[in-house]
Amino acid sequence: MMILQAAINGSRNLSEHPVLPVTPQQIADDARQAIDAGAMEIHLHVRRSDGTESLAPEDVAQTLTLVRTACPAIPIGISTSAAIVPDTTKRYQLISQWSIIPDYVSVNIHEEGALDLIKLLLQHGIGIEAGLWHAEAAEKLVNSHFADDCLRLLIEPQDATLEAALANTQSIEALLNRVKNHRPRLLHGLDTTAWDLVREAVDRGYSTRVGLEDMLVLPDGTPTNNNGALITAAHQLIVLTRPKL
Repeated sequence: MMILQAAINGSRNLSEHPVLPVTPQQIADDARQAIDAGAMEIHLHVRRSDGTESLAPEDVAQTLTLVRTACPAIPIGISTSAAIVPDTTKRYQLISQWSIIPDYVSVNIHEEGALDLIKLLLQHGIGIEAGLWHAEAAEKLVNSHFADDCLRLLIEPQDATLEAALANTQSIEALLNRVKNHRPRLLHGLDTTAWDLVREAVDRGYSTRVGLEDMLVLPDGTPTNNNGALITAAHQLIVLTRPKL
């Protein structure tokens, strides 16, 4: 089943978009709007009350509690990017102290200590979205014993041009297909490639995601008012792109 996920804030700040949700309550309110617009899951970067990113247990608990109250029964995932807490040991310590846990987290496989982090998260019953930025990351994952334990695989090329992003995607796919990994896949791009890769995801039968983390404009290039407008546009694009039976 294709999933449309809303990636509502990422590591962006208010200088990039005036309605970016950057406090726990704003995140909860925005998540509700994204679900009302048709998103099926929420991916977010936890923020402190001052809007800065955090993995601290109290901030994770506050944000998840608010979002789950606003969006009951909706899968909620958060980022564990090394950019949030660069010190690997500190990041593990914070995550191991979570008292309220998300349904899943994204782990960037190319980052140092990613496989140890997956082990820790699985021990806590947390689903894993394995972030694959390139074929080297995919190879690292499939050579581990965690590849088949992931909730899904995120194919997320960071390339600035569509040609490069598609070539990167194909190299990741080739490696995954060679080892016959059949975990669900989600494909998404960033800014200049974002909407084109939504179309590619539909063509490939993958899940996809949209939101202010990944793009600030609608498919026609006009600035978006909010995450809800991006979700609505994605629904329209998916209907137009989905192969006719």
